[in-house]
Amino acid sequence: MLTVAEGVETVSQLDFLERLGGDFAQGYLFAKPLPPADFERLLLCARPFQVARPSAEIATD
Repeated sequence: MLTVAEGVETVSQLDFLERLGGDFAQGYLFAKPLPPADFERLLLCARPFQVARPSAEIATD
């Protein structure tokens, strides 16, 4: 079974989840919610990628 942590907002929360062995995370740390039209544009131009930890610059926005 895989787990998804929702509402991850800080790098320390992400670190905690990694120590617990969580599989995936989502939340403001990675991206703010988008209006439907913007989300559709994002999906249309997206390419397969590997998710990396956000940089400290992104995390402090």
